[in-house]
Order: sequence, then C-alpha cells, then structure tokens
Amino acid sequence: GAVIGLIMCSIIILSPPDRGSNFSGTRFTLQDIVGDKFRTPDMEAHWISPTEMAYRDEDNGVSVLGINNNYTVTKLISYIIFRRHTVHEFHVSPDSGYVLLRHDGGPGHNHIYLAKYTAIDTMTEHGESISPFP
Repeated sequence: GAVIGLIMCSIIILSPPDRGSNFSGTRFTLQDIVGDKFRTPDMEAHWISPTEMAYRDEDNGVSVLGINNNYTVTKLISYIIFRRHTVHEFHVSPDSGYVLLRHDGGPGHNHIYLAKYTAIDTMTEHGESISPFP
C-alpha cells in the first residue's frame, strides 16, 4: 500500500497545474439561444400542390420543384423581378401561371401592415399592380 501511496503522491506533486479550458471570449447564454440574435431566416417555400413546392432558388428567383417528376425544377420568374421590388413574400397560383408578390411594405397604424401587391404572369414576367381600392 505504501508504494501505491508514494506513486499517487508523486503524480499529484509533479502534475502541472490546471489552466482551465482553452476557450477565450464570451459563452452562449440561454437568451442567445431563445432570442433573435442567432435566428435563421425563414425558408421561403410553399406547397402549391401535393406534389409541387415553390421556393426562392439560388439565383433569387422563384422555381417549382416537382416531386413526382424525378425532382424536376421549373423556373417561374427570374431574380430581376425581385430586384425591381423589395419583395417580402410571394405566393404561387396552383397552376403556376402567376406569382403574387408582397413588396415595399412596412408596419402601419394600429397593427396594420401596409404593402403593395403585384401579380406576375410567369409566361411573360409582366407584372400588374393590385390594389384593394377601385
């Protein structure tokens, strides 16, 4: 037993002191995780049918992914339309013939969100402004 005691005593005496972790900087807090600081942007995608999903593609346009057609991708509108307007949201018609854009908006009075709406024909990329007032 004395030999084991001497070995343990020499290990304790000869071991270098613990310097802590190699981490420098601030650590995550619970507020960092549940707050908006590290929130990822929402995925801009919508199911337009049970087998088709419209999404913002890598070129910043709108494309449709066909699930039943070997995952084929069909481009609906180009990024140029999105550059023309400050687009906040889009919706594609069930026949993929039109894309409705909500753009150039912001918070209004009494929890009302004010925005402009434009319907884009996907064949010609011609836009028609939509107004709720005649």
